[in-house]
Amino acid sequence: MHQTGDQIINESIELPSEVKQNVLVIAPEILASTRMVYEIPFRVLSGPAFTWRIISEYYLKIEDLKNINTLILYRCIQDSTLSLARFAHLNQITVIYELDDDLLEPPEDVSWGLRYKISHLSQIIKMFLAEADLIKAGSPELARRLKEKNYPAIYQPYTAKIYDIPVDIIEPPYRIGYFGSPHHQDDIEMVFPALLAIKELLQEQVEFEFIGCYPHQWQKLQARLFPYIADYDLFMKTLTERYWTLGLAPLRTIPFNEAKSNSKFRDYTAAKVLGIYSDLTPYRDSVTNGQNGWLVKESFEEWYEVIQKALSSTKHAVMVQQARNLLQTVYSAESVAQNWLSLLRRFSHN
Repeated sequence: MHQTGDQIINESIELPSEVKQNVLVIAPEILASTRMVYEIPFRVLSGPAFTWRIISEYYLKIEDLKNINTLILYRCIQDSTLSLARFAHLNQITVIYELDDDLLEPPEDVSWGLRYKISHLSQIIKMFLAEADLIKAGSPELARRLKEKNYPAIYQPYTAKIYDIPVDIIEPPYRIGYFGSPHHQDDIEMVFPALLAIKELLQEQVEFEFIGCYPHQWQKLQARLFPYIADYDLFMKTLTERYWTLGLAPLRTIPFNEAKSNSKFRDYTAAKVLGIYSDLTPYRDSVTNGQNGWLVKESFEEWYEVIQKALSSTKHAVMVQQARNLLQTVYSAESVAQNWLSLLRRFSHN
């Protein structure tokens, strides 16, 4: 049954009675990403033929492996988890390692990337990859890189919680927003000069909002700030209630960012926000410039000009709908659930 409002728009998938899947997902923490990657599509599949649960790797015990046929490890890094993954492998339990960032080559110019390198976490992840029957990558580029390293990697799209909400008539004051974790500080700083120029041009006709991450000089934009929201449902509810005219998705042109997923396209589109995206690999497969979003090169002039163009465009509502059509075709909970089902059946028949 189709549902609207704060419910996911999808249909249940009927599973043949002979297919039995019992899946255990392990993650360092239960965050917005795990909700999006697993809970939303797995709820579509849930029933007598498909059971699943997710627990933190810090509480994982050997008893948790009882009666499962698939173990999914999401960015796990603990030695104890690695030991249980080996045990699962020896007991014919399919082991899938999920990697949604290129943590084998983290950026060294930011604190968390340097921590990965100094603490040898990338080497630990390589040990996990060696134990996995399959590595599920968060982007086509990341899957390609892993295959080059001779890992059995595939890419399958992630989903988003799709909201059925009206699109407001686009008129001043325009509301431009950005969301992200604090790790993205350098990305939003990259476009700050263009945002400041837009504010100086439009004055009270434009408002800026930031969720979770904001430029150091945000006061110059007279911006409204919101804290980082780890709960995915609460985040998406907040995003839809802000009614942003435009959503920003800047990424610096560095190798690490080239392998990221198109998460902001999915989340902005799910909330009926038209996005302006860095013209990098993560967004080129899903964004057609000027048709379902905007792609921008890394320069002050381009960001400034494209934001102006987007605010004055008469195709805003049409572009949002084009993006929604793609989201509901490729990234819906039902489509992503079907991809999962096909993948798990492949291993259960081996």
